[in-house]
Amino acid sequence: MYGAKLLMVRLLGSLLILSVGAMLTSCTRPTAGGPAQLSVKTPAAYGKVGALADLPANRKACYGVNITGSDLTGVNASACSPATGVVAGYVEAGQLIMTAVNRGTARKIDLYLYLLPVNDNSACPTMMDAIPKSQLLN
Repeated sequence: MYGAKLLMVRLLGSLLILSVGAMLTSCTRPTAGGPAQLSVKTPAAYGKVGALADLPANRKACYGVNITGSDLTGVNASACSPATGVVAGYVEAGQLIMTAVNRGTARKIDLYLYLLPVNDNSACPTMMDAIPKSQLLN
């Protein structure tokens, strides 16, 4: 009887040690690599952009993001376009921009606002790796 109790205590002790070990190794945060989901909710309405400026009421706003980092591939900056990495958008006001980007350090996330021409209510264009001059001026 005493031998059976000792065996049971040893078995339970071993299970406890294994459980704690499994819990400690499964609760670690990934340090690098693998995709992460980025989502940006664009404003549904806008008013003043700065202390003195309003966005024009007769121009539709389209939003995009550009994520850069030393380990992300993209297009180098030129006289006509900034450096790009992972780009997503353009979406209309009030919509969600979603994209996957590899985990890493020193990420720079730029939010772009592109205004369609006056009284143009067409769909927002697709944001490209090399941002066209026409989209940088508007």
